[in-house]
Amino acid sequence: MEAREIMFNMSKLMSEEKFLAQIESECQSILPTEVNLKHTKIQELLIDNVYLGSDILNQFDENGEKAYVTMQSLMAEHQSDPLISQYVGQAMMNVLQRAGMNEQAIKTEAGSQ
Repeated sequence: MEAREIMFNMSKLMSEEKFLAQIESECQSILPTEVNLKHTKIQELLIDNVYLGSDILNQFDENGEKAYVTMQSLMAEHQSDPLISQYVGQAMMNVLQRAGMNEQAIKTEAGSQ
């Protein structure tokens, strides 16, 4: 499967209202100053719900950990692709906003994408 299609599908999952509502719910009790804790919670939810809890990994020839490693490698290899950056960047901005991250934290995270 093509990298752009996989990243597009992943970004769609990240942008679904159900997932964004879960991000908001899980992060609302974390203080705005606890940026690292919010980042950790977001990563846990992404791994559990988007990467492992969806059909994304089924798109690879491997199973389990091998598929996850292949997906991560694919993301790293194609991170400079402008369309993939757009998909993932916008989806991550939505996630960070729903997590209640302040504007500076959002800019910092977006810069690391």
